[in-house]
Amino acid sequence: MARRSTRKAATNKSSFSLVRVLIYAVVALAISYWLTHQLPASVTAASSQAVLSSESTLPFGWPVPISDTKVIDPVQLLENKCYDVGYSNARANPLWVTYRLTRHKDDGVDKRQTKFITDTRTSAQIVHEHYNRSGYDRGHMAPNHAIGAMCDDEAQKETFFMTNISPQSKALNQRWWERLERVEFNHFTRIFDKVWVIAGPVFSDYPVNLPNGPVQLPVAFYKIYLAEKAGQWHALAFLVEQGVEGKEPLSQYRTSIEEIESKTGFDFLPELTTEMKQRLISDTQDTSWKLNEVDLIPTRY
Repeated sequence: MARRSTRKAATNKSSFSLVRVLIYAVVALAISYWLTHQLPASVTAASSQAVLSSESTLPFGWPVPISDTKVIDPVQLLENKCYDVGYSNARANPLWVTYRLTRHKDDGVDKRQTKFITDTRTSAQIVHEHYNRSGYDRGHMAPNHAIGAMCDDEAQKETFFMTNISPQSKALNQRWWERLERVEFNHFTRIFDKVWVIAGPVFSDYPVNLPNGPVQLPVAFYKIYLAEKAGQWHALAFLVEQGVEGKEPLSQYRTSIEEIESKTGFDFLPELTTEMKQRLISDTQDTSWKLNEVDLIPTRY
């Protein structure tokens, strides 16, 4: 009788262990599912096909890291209402920001707010005060006015997330960059029905931080424009240093997408065919943008 009871107890113990293993497996799967669907997504060179639900901000796929020495950590993808961000927590900067502009009637937007917003989706947790007394402006990558005009007041407020901000010299931010923002909003959208924009910073091999925190200081900034007309795609690219005075001709800083890719470590047109991509990334002479008409647009400040 004792032997039978022992055998029965062992069977019960084995069954209990099996149930416990199954419970652990179910819990592990549930946690994995929650993490996958709740935490911000990231993309690395080995996992380059991340897709966001927004289809409006890029026509040829999200920028893909192609250089580990330039893109030093996973790129966190952040989806906002009318613009999207590839963010670096290590650099505490957006590496790229994408948005789309269309032909429009500018009816005005909400008054610009003065306080920038910490983006709780990130581990960097950069705050407004990290830029205080740094000598650098909080430079918008996706412009607040254009996003507000294209979408709505809520979308405009989202451009004040610190994940949309990068340190820019006052002359760059308030003069040259601001001039280009006006040109893309008022000039390029009259030539093309839709204009896709990619913007972001460029870092040196050994960047320094701002005095008050982990925000790395870029040495330059880029903007890439893509547009389609009569079945033909057109590209325009700029690469501008922090040290500009702000009144220089816009065309002085015109470059190729290929040059920007070499300095940032990103493939900006990953879903294009090789032939079409090569034409677009190397082009610096496309006159369709009519840059000569706005090359010397005066500064506002």
